[in-house]
Amino acid sequence: MTTACRNASCAAAGGGGRSPSTTPPTTPSTSSIYATPRAPSRRRSSAAAPAPGTPAAAAWSPSPSSPRGSPATSAARSSTGRRPSRAGGGSSTGSTIGAPAPSSATATPSPSTPAWRRSSPVAAERLDLGLLPLWRGPQERPGATPLPFVLGVEAGVVRLALPPAELARITAAYAGDGYGFITSPPGSSSWGDRLGEWYLEVLARRLGSLAGQRVVEIGSGTLYVAERLVERLGAARVTACDPALRQTPRSPAIAVERAYFGTVDLPPADLVVSLNTLEHVPDLGPHLRAIRRLLRPGGRLFLVVPDCSRGLAAGDVGICVHEHLSYFTPDSLLATLAANGLETTWHDSREDTIFAVARPAKPVAGRPDDRRPAALLARFGRALAANLARARQLLQTLERPLACHGCSVHLSNLFGLLGLEHDPSITLFDGDERKVGRYLPTFDRPIRSARDPSYRRMASVVVAAMTYYREIAEGLGREHGIPPARIHPILPSGGPGDD
Repeated sequence: MTTACRNASCAAAGGGGRSPSTTPPTTPSTSSIYATPRAPSRRRSSAAAPAPGTPAAAAWSPSPSSPRGSPATSAARSSTGRRPSRAGGGSSTGSTIGAPAPSSATATPSPSTPAWRRSSPVAAERLDLGLLPLWRGPQERPGATPLPFVLGVEAGVVRLALPPAELARITAAYAGDGYGFITSPPGSSSWGDRLGEWYLEVLARRLGSLAGQRVVEIGSGTLYVAERLVERLGAARVTACDPALRQTPRSPAIAVERAYFGTVDLPPADLVVSLNTLEHVPDLGPHLRAIRRLLRPGGRLFLVVPDCSRGLAAGDVGICVHEHLSYFTPDSLLATLAANGLETTWHDSREDTIFAVARPAKPVAGRPDDRRPAALLARFGRALAANLARARQLLQTLERPLACHGCSVHLSNLFGLLGLEHDPSITLFDGDERKVGRYLPTFDRPIRSARDPSYRRMASVVVAAMTYYREIAEGLGREHGIPPARIHPILPSGGPGDD
């Protein structure tokens, strides 16, 4: 089965504890306020505020392709086929934010229930966020494409729970040339390179020399990792498999397959490298079993995925992005690997990132337990409702003019859910110069540089890039003289990046 999209590097590394074997890249002190992490990057409203704890999911600035005043009508339906309510709606069979449904783990689906809703014993326990803006990075002009966003539990994993037709629309949306990586892959930016070096360091420490070995890298994005596996670790042959890969190998030891994994025949491998791709895969079982078949006896899988444990527990809307189909915790990842014949020999989780090494083994019998992920999903719904109520109050009451720092999927989702597409007293700032002059889908004012002199005129600052809250706050003090008392996190704590 093909992967859902082309993002090869979407896990972020940010400020928590350290492990000698998994020390994340350090953001230089001179540019820490310009770091732009992935999803954990996280007023006064000109629209009427919804009731506390209830998101306003339909206050959209229509995209150019949507009818004026209509939030992408053909996509604005929940997983049951009904149109979500303007308050973040959902259906009678699912949970809406702030009101998680009771566990239905013992419920038996009706034979008439569509197959996509019968995939899990707790498929009826769902969290329906209504409509969220499709995130493809900051864009040339404002205007969101709202699509349903429903989470459920499938085979022990929190998953995006949408019917096939909606998933197909999402896949198509991310397949175009305008796709923007959540975090730049190694070889495309200095931050992407830091992530790549982190991954390579962990791989080298755990696996050692690759002399004489054949390697397959899934969803490579660039040849950055492949080249270093050959040059530094001595791999005899690396095959980079990615339909969007446009580079031409400089080394005869590197081959490129411009296709989705599972759609082409690949040579047997001593090592399969998968960096932030598994969360995009529609069908985990067939994909993982294909990796198992590809590995030679004694072969290994080196796997990196985002760790959503703290984001789910904290109610962080920044982890909600349509191209992520699975939201792993260490427990759910290891259980998924075991169920598909991959035994984990080592794993670690740091900075919202899970590292794992696995080898072929006999599949573990039985179905993964859905109860823990279902409880975590319910907790996510409660925490998210509380966070939205807090963010609404914060954004309404802080002194103006107000800066929002960190123009990521978190801020885009938040503005969409709260209906804040227009407020002339709010200015967006970001340290990534590639975003300057562009727009969040859900806000009609362009993004300014974090070095812009106008930053000094801001009376208050809200930081949405939660993984780097401390670094950003310190940097704003150094760069613009903004005291800590005027800087506020969008989440009630230091965010998922904190220990």
